[in-house]
Amino acid sequence: MRVFLVGLLALAGIVAAAAAQARDSEYKLRIDEVLQRADFKDKLGGDIRFYFGDAKTPAVARRWASSSPTKRPIPSASPTRRRAAGPCCRR
Repeated sequence: MRVFLVGLLALAGIVAAAAAQARDSEYKLRIDEVLQRADFKDKLGGDIRFYFGDAKTPAVARRWASSSPTKRPIPSASPTRRRAAGPCCRR
């Protein structure tokens, strides 16, 4: 009975993994057609603009946040750093 349950769990895992495959679909849609749709204009409003390719963009008027998520320095991964002194790491 135990072997049957383990086998059933393994089979369920395989079926679930097969059903969860990621899709890598590439869509080629015309952006100008989407930008002209009324529901698109209602959702975004008139204050959002898109610039594609080599189009000139206006200067940045205001920066809202820094590009770094944290202000603390990132520790280096040097080999001289000591490991935690746990039971498996004692020398």
